[in-house]
Amino acid sequence: MFRSKSLYLALSVSLLLGFFNNCAQDMQLPDQTVSSKVQSSLDDSKNSQVQSSDQDDEEVVDSDPDPATTNFPELTSDKYEIKTNETAQLSVNGGFAPFTYEITPSNTGTIDEATLVFTAKTVVGASGIKVTDKYGRTSLISINIVYVPKDCTDPWGGTVKHGASITAYNKFSYGPQDYQCNSQKRTCNDGKLSGSYGLKSCSTGTGYNGGNPQGGGPDTYAPDTYSGSNGTGGPTPGNGPGYGSSW
Repeated sequence: MFRSKSLYLALSVSLLLGFFNNCAQDMQLPDQTVSSKVQSSLDDSKNSQVQSSDQDDEEVVDSDPDPATTNFPELTSDKYEIKTNETAQLSVNGGFAPFTYEITPSNTGTIDEATLVFTAKTVVGASGIKVTDKYGRTSLISINIVYVPKDCTDPWGGTVKHGASITAYNKFSYGPQDYQCNSQKRTCNDGKLSGSYGLKSCSTGTGYNGGNPQGGGPDTYAPDTYSGSNGTGGPTPGNGPGYGSSW
């Protein structure tokens, strides 16, 4: 009888321990499930952040703004009227490189795209210059090319402006010391000087005085000075004074 009670008590304790053990396991399952779900959510969040960061990096690589919301290129020049063969300095503000340039008519000038220096040719008139950026947006200016006539060089090395004139001289001899000077007006026209006389100045000093015609002697000539000696020919020497002039 005592043995049966002991056996029954041991069996009851064993069943109770098994019951509590199962309950403990059942109570831990929700914690493990929640922990797993939380970890999975954290992993998903990290992956999402990494993908978002990658997308941001990709957007930074191609950072050009929308062309529709930015300024168009603007082409300017430091001069808008130049002489043939002269230069003008161009500049571009705004727009996006690379830029291309076009001149119309093409024979009016050239552009150095490294320095943006425009050089006019010998064609007179308006030269249209257009710049185009990478999105096809353009800016256009016009430079007027004018022709300036050339100056001249006078026979003695000076400069005569176009349209201006000088007076040149030429000396003629009528005897051993008898000179006459002629003058000529020479005008510069686009690099060509009219006329042919080549002296800057000219002086005459005939020093002439004649013997008395009644003396029958020949006329004599004094040196090229402003006073002449008396004539010596003939029975009655002449006594007329010499004369001279300077041009």
